[in-house]
Amino acid sequence: MESYPGTGNDPTMKPKGFNLPRNLWCRLNRLKRKGMDAATNYLLHKLGWKPSATWARGEEDQMMEHIIQRCLIVSYQGLPNELFYLPARTVTWLENLDIDL
Repeated sequence: MESYPGTGNDPTMKPKGFNLPRNLWCRLNRLKRKGMDAATNYLLHKLGWKPSATWARGEEDQMMEHIIQRCLIVSYQGLPNELFYLPARTVTWLENLDIDL
């Protein structure tokens, strides 16, 4: 059985960030699922709910990978695994991220 990063093999141990306010906890988990197309413009465009997959901040399609790694305005400047281990700067980034996910 694969464990959630940061919990070891103890199923009773809560993952890092579990104590965050619900809006940050949800945002964090949507960002962690970057392989999936959470509620980004990319997915909403695929479903026909948005006229374009791009977003107001740039030319690229709004996808999780772009938001986390490549966006010049909002990308996370830490290591990708910090989304699982949550140092203070990651929580600050989540709090200041002004994108609805």
